[in-house]
Amino acid sequence: MAGPAPGILASTDHIAPTIAVTSPAAGNVSGVITLTATAADNDKVASVQFKIDGANIGSAITVAPYQLSYDTRSVVNGAHTFTAVVIDRIGTQTTSAAVAVTMRNNPAVSLTSPTNGATVSGSITMAATVTNYGTGITVQFKVDGGNVGGALTGGPFQVGVDTHMYANGGHTFTVVATDGQGNSTTVNNTATVSNSAPGAGQVMLGDYLLWNDTYGYDGSRQDPGPADGTQANFIWSITNAKNTWVYLPGNPNPTYYQMRVWMVTGRTEGGTAGNQVYIDFEVNGAIVYSWINGPGYTNIGPIQNVNGGEGIWAKRWCTQPGTNNCLTMGIGAYYDFIPKYSS
Repeated sequence: MAGPAPGILASTDHIAPTIAVTSPAAGNVSGVITLTATAADNDKVASVQFKIDGANIGSAITVAPYQLSYDTRSVVNGAHTFTAVVIDRIGTQTTSAAVAVTMRNNPAVSLTSPTNGATVSGSITMAATVTNYGTGITVQFKVDGGNVGGALTGGPFQVGVDTHMYANGGHTFTVVATDGQGNSTTVNNTATVSNSAPGAGQVMLGDYLLWNDTYGYDGSRQDPGPADGTQANFIWSITNAKNTWVYLPGNPNPTYYQMRVWMVTGRTEGGTAGNQVYIDFEVNGAIVYSWINGPGYTNIGPIQNVNGGEGIWAKRWCTQPGTNNCLTMGIGAYYDFIPKYSS
């Protein structure tokens, strides 16, 4: 039998290379980790290839140290295995023992609406992107710690919010994402609610009323006299000729805003002999008795919450121990609107 040709060395390498994954250790891992392996061969290590669940991670490493960085957030949470494959110079390869790990990364969450620092009004959509989670996900939106809608188990992750339900000013908008392995991420954005209430205003019953006569009234509460033509701007009660109602405007947004009303008087005084002036003020048939001994400039109330559109009237009374004047100027109603919700 002929031997090898002169100058050619027959291969006698029948020893497989060895390899072991030394990092990470078995158990829970998260974030960016370093994969490390030790490899040896009786001749020469040609390359080391790291794998996760049998799939290559990057390219083979040809020079020691055999290590690379790996972002565990690139796969879903749960059970995975790391291995490494070593190949020697003539192509003999060995696969390491598998290292069993559990990825325990919190879901990656971004609250995309409302953005932090935003100003919002009316109806908005809270929305979030959620990635890198395990087997199953629940997403809960919140405003100021209170749940908005139910938990969502699939995308799109969004929910409608009516900002009228919250008082104007700063509020905390939150999304909480929890995967099936119990890993959870909470993101908070602060946004300012700014909704405009309907405009306030006044309706006037009368501008001026003066009574000065010699009826000789006693010190009891008295009607200051008949409604004659010199008092055309004053609205009297049902017992007098000038029973003309003035109506409040309607509430343009009753779903979200409550109307309020005050009695307004510019100046009321009872003269110089101890007189007092009283005003009966009615909203929708309910009389609220208020007395003012002027002079004074004031709003009295709010008398009651109203729905808008109610009729109002006022009647002035005067105590008359003598023949002194009773003066009333500018009787009417002031109204405004406040949110029904103040969370």
